[in-house]
Amino acid sequence: LDYLGDDTSLRIGVVGQGKSVGTPLIEDLHHMGHDPLIVTHRNAATRAPYLRECDLIFTATGVESVQPDHVRPGAVIIDAGVRESLENGQLITRGDVNPYIYEMDGVTVTPPIWGVGPLTATIMAGNTIDAAYRQLQQQDLFSPAY
Repeated sequence: LDYLGDDTSLRIGVVGQGKSVGTPLIEDLHHMGHDPLIVTHRNAATRAPYLRECDLIFTATGVESVQPDHVRPGAVIIDAGVRESLENGQLITRGDVNPYIYEMDGVTVTPPIWGVGPLTATIMAGNTIDAAYRQLQQQDLFSPAY
């Protein structure tokens, strides 16, 4: 999010309000001065006209919640959602974005597999280490021997 800088003119949509991605992202965007459009996978169809106005769309619902009519040319989609489905006897992993969006001209989408997953795992591991360190410091179980 740092690359957004102070540009609050971007229209940003967040699809999903989960504890892992959506809610922290919404909070970060608010702290940065943005007022994102918040969409749940349940109201995505009714919010589509508003979502279509967004320059940047983050999605993390675990269901196919972003359809071609929700996106305008020139939009950038960060797909952090993961869902699996059985197709022709094979387990297929996809993101939240309808596959036809990848064929749309002028729309940029992160790859559904190996897109944001490794980055998320790295950040979560770092946060876990930081939290453990702070907890040990508070319990005075971890203090330098100097």
